[in-house]
Amino acid sequence: GAGVSITESTDDSKDMTAKKMPWTLHLRQVLETATTTCDAAKKWIATNSSSGNNLIISAPKMVNGGEAEAAACAKALGVERLSRALVLETEAGHTAVLSDQDPREAAATVKDPATGRVVPIGRPIKEGVFRTNHAFDPYFRQHAMYPNTLSSNVKEAHAADTQLRYEVLSDAIANGTARGPLDIPEAITVAAHTGDKCHANSSFATVCPYDSLLECSGNTGSNILSLVFAPEDLDVWMAFERGLGEARTPAGCNPYVQLGLKRFLQGETSVVV
Repeated sequence: GAGVSITESTDDSKDMTAKKMPWTLHLRQVLETATTTCDAAKKWIATNSSSGNNLIISAPKMVNGGEAEAAACAKALGVERLSRALVLETEAGHTAVLSDQDPREAAATVKDPATGRVVPIGRPIKEGVFRTNHAFDPYFRQHAMYPNTLSSNVKEAHAADTQLRYEVLSDAIANGTARGPLDIPEAITVAAHTGDKCHANSSFATVCPYDSLLECSGNTGSNILSLVFAPEDLDVWMAFERGLGEARTPAGCNPYVQLGLKRFLQGETSVVV
């Protein structure tokens, strides 16, 4: 439906199946038919998931009705309150819906392998929803491929990378919105900064330091596409990865091109602004 948008980031789960609708087609089905945040979340849940993903679903309206309908939808989805954007942490046979300042995100902890101490890993924000590549729903975390986001084990280094980017993303949004809503240059900076630019090889055999988020040369990180969407104006700012091997640069290191979706919907042949 018009104005509905969904972002996706992989969240590896042991619960996968090839017997359900592929998630890309699942996304398209929701985008084509949903009209509100509530409608989109319910339609995703109604068709079982096939693999592990973190989705952020948003729409101009939470529901078509008033406060009573919003409260009923929140209860049905299992969140304290409904908002224009919701997180869906989804795997085969299970989808958890989380809102801003969700108590599951706030309460999530892991044991720090370096110190043995239990430490919090969630940094929820009021009126803000965001994810990288790990979940906070307790059920999902039981089936996560890399559950300890502080692990220094090279086989789980991807988990440490997603925790780093989540914390940077939380701080960037909180600091930026303290002055008011993020403008487009600020939003692009946040998206570019937190793109995955580190993984040294396909086995994730490195734990990525903070400086890796600022590095743009000789990388093989998995930041393939970076995108900022302004739903009110239907404008998109998009960057792609460039090059191969040591000459490759991740998407967030390259120029962003503005596309006007209103032009596309009006049948214009050129959508580059």
